Amino acid sequence: MSFLSACERPLDARTSMSPEKTVVVFADAVDWSELEEPIRALFEEPIETPREESIYKVRRESPADFEFFSQFAMILIAGTHDRWGEAFSLLRPHMTLATLADDSAENGWLRTKRDLWAHPQLVGVLSGESGAEIRGRVLVQGTALRDVYDSFVRERVADKILRRTQSEAEERAARETGIKVPIPRRWLIRDFDRDHARVAIWKRRKKEDWQLLVQAMPGASERGLRERCRIWRDAVIGEVYDGDLIRSEGLKTDERSFEGRPGVRLRGLWENRGYVMGGPFETWCIPDPAAHRTLLVDMSVYAPGESKMEGLRTLQTLASRVELDPRWEADPR
Repeated sequence: MSFLSACERPLDARTSMSPEKTVVVFADAVDWSELEEPIRALFEEPIETPREESIYKVRRESPADFEFFSQFAMILIAGTHDRWGEAFSLLRPHMTLATLADDSAENGWLRTKRDLWAHPQLVGVLSGESGAEIRGRVLVQGTALRDVYDSFVRERVADKILRRTQSEAEERAARETGIKVPIPRRWLIRDFDRDHARVAIWKRRKKEDWQLLVQAMPGASERGLRERCRIWRDAVIGEVYDGDLIRSEGLKTDERSFEGRPGVRLRGLWENRGYVMGGPFETWCIPDPAAHRTLLVDMSVYAPGESKMEGLRTLQTLASRVELDPRWEADPR
């Protein structure tokens, strides 16, 4: 299977609908019959929320309509080598047969290209000798494919929210806690705690609250990190947010790579029984051997009756840019 991503093409506001939500897939009908299930499962994974909501929406279109739907921000072209149907007629402007063969090598199934045009657009290509081969790769290695789209979306969100930041607050956080965290304009600072090396910021929008908390935990061992991550999360968040806790139902834990850094991710629902509040959360625990500490990054959204994904995407964008200063030492005071 080959994968080619990121062509920067001019976008038309009339046709570039829901750019951070919709993945348009171009595939022959025969190929789509084999690929629809794993591709939808990969991109339309639901988030934990009382109101049904998925990470992305998948929209399959005929290759014959490529000219119109090519204006979307996120595109995926899928097809088999032997069929070379309509879908693969779309590849010729982007790939030669030699490039395709090279991309199909076992270690080269994922390949990216960026900054070819003036406006952001992500174009992915899935190919293989058979539909079963492509399906198998999506099932086994699909996380890497989704990560490329997630990273692209975070870049777009960053372009919107990080054009201007609170530089003085960022410098203070780094100086007092050893944590480098971007703080967008109009975000509020909830907590700077030098004793616990902790920074918490939040944004209130109408009835919504988006909360980001970062704390440097002691040690950088990966052993037992899954269990420690949950214990840390409950202890720290319960203290800072007046009794918030994780609901055990639906909790998901997995090992992930965060911008090339291995770690553990928790996802599920948080609740505060005292305030009768709740919503989705995501927590990352990322060991940093150079700093001899582990980053605990927690993102939580409270948005009753509204979409939760915009808040989560914004928080993920900020979280992906958090760093520890390995030279930092706590103030001896």
